[in-house]
Amino acid sequence: MRPVLRRGRSVLERELLTRDEIDQRLAAFRALLEASGVEAAVVVGTVEAFAPLTYLTAYAPMHQWATALVHRTEPTVLLAGLGGARNLPYVSTLTWVSDLRYYPSVGEGAAAVLAEWGVTGGVGIAGAPELPVGPWRALRRDLEGLRTVDLDGAFARLRRSKRPRELAALRLAAALRDRALAAGRKAAGQAGATPSTVGFAVERAARLGGARDVRVLVHHPVTATWETPGATGHGPSGAPAPGPSGRACTVFLGVERCGYWAEAMAQLHPAPDQAPDQAPAPAPDQAQAPAQPADLADPAGAAAEAVVAAMVGAARPGVPLSAVAQAGLAALEAAPGLDEAARQVAGALGLGAAVGLGRERPVAVPDPAAWGASAGVGRSGDPGEPLVAGEVLALRCGIPGGAAGAAAGGAAGSGGVAAASRDVVVVEGGTRPLQEVSGA
Repeated sequence: MRPVLRRGRSVLERELLTRDEIDQRLAAFRALLEASGVEAAVVVGTVEAFAPLTYLTAYAPMHQWATALVHRTEPTVLLAGLGGARNLPYVSTLTWVSDLRYYPSVGEGAAAVLAEWGVTGGVGIAGAPELPVGPWRALRRDLEGLRTVDLDGAFARLRRSKRPRELAALRLAAALRDRALAAGRKAAGQAGATPSTVGFAVERAARLGGARDVRVLVHHPVTATWETPGATGHGPSGAPAPGPSGRACTVFLGVERCGYWAEAMAQLHPAPDQAPDQAPAPAPDQAQAPAQPADLADPAGAAAEAVVAAMVGAARPGVPLSAVAQAGLAALEAAPGLDEAARQVAGALGLGAAVGLGRERPVAVPDPAAWGASAGVGRSGDPGEPLVAGEVLALRCGIPGGAAGAAAGGAAGSGGVAAASRDVVVVEGGTRPLQEVSGA
C-alpha cells in the first residue's frame, strides 16, 4: 500500500503530454537504438525512479515497477499491473500506449515480447538498475542469450535538453510549489504555529493543486522563547509545542506533477497582521519567485543569495555541473560573517539539482572530501558531465544562523536557516529564469 498512500492525483494530462509529443520522443529514442546497434529496448521504471519509462509512455508506475518494450518498427508494449491484469483498464487512462499486458515477472514479460518480435540481436536496457535485486537478476536471467547494451547514459543525455512541452510542465510544477509555499507562509504567521501545522498547510495546498507527490521538510527555530520548559521544543507529551506567531521558518519543498519535479528551499517570513484569506497566492499556471528572498541585512541571508547568484553566473552550455557547484562553494567560502560550522552545514544541505522527470543529477562536486559533505551522486547522474542548452536547474542554498533565528533569540547555527532558491534554464551564453522561457 505504500505507493498508494504516497501518491496523489494521477492522470494523463492530455493537453500537455499529447500523443504527438510522445510519438516524437519515441522517434528520437528509436534513432538512439539504431545508433547503438540494437533492435529493441527494455525500459524499466519504478515508483521512485520512473524517468526513462515516463519519458516514452507518459506512464509513471503506481505499483512497484512497470516496463516498456520499444522496437525500432513495432508498436510499443507496456507491461504494468499488480497481481493480474484487473487494473489495466485504469492504466490505459494514464498512457498513450495501447498494447498493455501483465506478466508476474518483468523478465518473463520482456523475454516473451522480444521473442514475439523475433529479436535475436542486441537489446538495449534502460532504467533496470533501479529494480530491486530479485527482479533485476530475473531480468538478466530471462534475457540470457541476447546481447544487451546499457542505454542509461546515452538516454539520460538525450533527455537533458528539455522540449517545449517539458518546460511547460516544469513551469506548472513550479507554480504549484510556490502556491504551496504561500500557504505555508500564511500558516507560519498564525498564533501557535508549529512545524507540523506549517508542513500540513504546505502539503495540503500542493495536493489540492494537483500534485502527485509532495516532499516537505520544515525547520522551525528551537530557542528559549518556545513556550515549553527547558527550551526543548516539545511539550510534556513530546508533541511539538506551539511557538509565538511571527516566527519565520525554513521549508524544503519538492512537488511533482505529471512526473515533472520542482523544488525549493525557502525562508517563510510570516505577516501576523495579514488575514489568511488575504495572503497573495500565485496563479495556478504561472510560477513566481519561491517565497521571499533571504534577508540581505543578515550575513547568512546575504551569503545564501550570493551563493545562488554565483551558481547562476557560472552555468552555461559546456560547463560541467560540478563547476557550477564549485562556483557556489567558492562564494560560500568567501562570504563574510560565517563560521566554518555554518559553511559545512550549508554544503551538507545541498545546492540543488538539474530537474525534469525527477531530480536528474545533483549540483555537486564528485569528490565530497573537497568540501566536507556528501556529494549525493549515487544513481542520480554524473555532475561531471557538461551542461547542455535546455537543461533546467533548481539551484538553492541554505545557511544556518539566519535572521529568523537571531530574532527569536537563538545563536547562529541554532536558530533560523536563511535560504535562497532559483529556477533557471541553461541557454546559449548563460541562463534565463524558467518563467521567462517559452514552452508549449
